[in-house]
Amino acid sequence: MRIEPGRLRRRTVFAAGGAAALGALLRPGRAIAAPGWYEQAFQSVVAADPNIRAHLTPGQEFWYRPRQLLVAPADLGRVMARLTNLGYVVATGAPFAGVARVMFRVDVDIKAIVDDLRNRANWAASVPVVQPHHVVVGYPNIMGNPGDAPASLAVSVAPATGSTGSGQLVGICDTGIWADATKRHPLWFAGSYAAAPADIDELYQGNSTLALQAGHGTFIAGVLRRTAPSIMFDPAVALTPHGIGDEASVAAALASLNPTVSYVNLSLGCYTMGNVPSLPLANAIASLAPTPSVAPVVVAAAGNAGSARPTWPAALPGVVAVAALRTDALLGQVPTEYSNFGPWVDLCAIGGHQGPYVTGLLAPPDQKPLSFDGFATWHGTSFAVPYAIGRMANLVTNLGISPQAAAASLCVGPKPYAGYGAIVP
Repeated sequence: MRIEPGRLRRRTVFAAGGAAALGALLRPGRAIAAPGWYEQAFQSVVAADPNIRAHLTPGQEFWYRPRQLLVAPADLGRVMARLTNLGYVVATGAPFAGVARVMFRVDVDIKAIVDDLRNRANWAASVPVVQPHHVVVGYPNIMGNPGDAPASLAVSVAPATGSTGSGQLVGICDTGIWADATKRHPLWFAGSYAAAPADIDELYQGNSTLALQAGHGTFIAGVLRRTAPSIMFDPAVALTPHGIGDEASVAAALASLNPTVSYVNLSLGCYTMGNVPSLPLANAIASLAPTPSVAPVVVAAAGNAGSARPTWPAALPGVVAVAALRTDALLGQVPTEYSNFGPWVDLCAIGGHQGPYVTGLLAPPDQKPLSFDGFATWHGTSFAVPYAIGRMANLVTNLGISPQAAAASLCVGPKPYAGYGAIVP
């Protein structure tokens, strides 16, 4: 199958019910466990945030910003008119990523409003393009599983060496980079990035206590450098140290990247209302380059809920979606029990890695704090993404092909597990 540069695959989303049953048969290993302390702690952070609302109907969950509505600019006038006629007090807010923003004076039922505005019966012409302003999370934190915290390594992990990845630049839109990353890990990171103050991961929550997803961006950079040891990266903050952002923060991070990036690492995502593609994320990704032929390869995590429900931006056309594998002693590489899957997934790669991390303490409730001294092991589709990018960079170095051609080559590889894409070697 020929894959055109910049449009790696158009994909169709199918209903999650039957796919989940199929996925359960295909995914060897233990059943998904009940939420552990890490996931529960993350849910507590979300519940305490006054700027997050949750719609939690099973199979339709999404998080969103209160009192905000995102609208395609061409539809803004008639949307504002209908809302005013229905008695809402609204004003326009700051637009971003090619979408207009409607602000409500008081808390309202955003889902009910979007349902009304998407109702064909209410419009003589076309239905307007509207959506909530979705909250985005860094994986492994998603409304589901595995709720997997990093684990400390008592010994250091040696960096890889070699020229693979040389001359290639990766934009990492995530929690940012640890301020002491180069000082603590010079063999890993010296000369590999140039971070502005706005790119720093503010990981400490007082003294040495770490936020729940502190160091997520730094760990991703380590996986990337271990897979392609001469590759460069450009960190950008899209998420808080707890791993929380929104479509606006991700769009801003994308816009801040060096325009010469060859790849973009998005180990984050969201569910959306009605599984409708995120308009601002689609616009922000499309704006990365003037034409598809020179666009960077955008690679995104499929998510860790063990579901076929699409996450965004991974399920967007042209984005390479990556699921997670694990190594089984008898079967070799098999899909993890936590990884999302479906026809919108392009690749699957090892999701468990060891590498450079940060220093500090994670504090589980009623348990002994977890102490970190610069190295960790962590699992999730988050870390399958930089591994996949590293393998693309290796192909570019070894074969002299373009990043787009390298991504396309991996995407047409062996697919032994339906719904998980091609295995990244």
